[in-house]
Amino acid sequence: MTQNSAPDNSIRPDELMTELGIKKDAYYKDLSYLDITPEKDSEGKCYLTIEQADKIKALRNYVNETGKRNGFDNSSIAEVLIVKKKGNK
Repeated sequence: MTQNSAPDNSIRPDELMTELGIKKDAYYKDLSYLDITPEKDSEGKCYLTIEQADKIKALRNYVNETGKRNGFDNSSIAEVLIVKKKGNK
């Protein structure tokens, strides 16, 4: 088994947790808050799409600024992603 079985444009949960400096407890609470269900690759290992990872990163930024998840606006994520995609063209 290899870590490379996830599709392109994806990230493993462990990689995201390391990048964000969070533990599993915070990661799973973020998933639940955002109602995100990770995908599974052909080997049954979980991965997140880049869009899902971006949502978690945005939530983490909000939590770091405010100290709480409540009040996080999911609609602001769409605006950030649209601007990000336009900038990548």
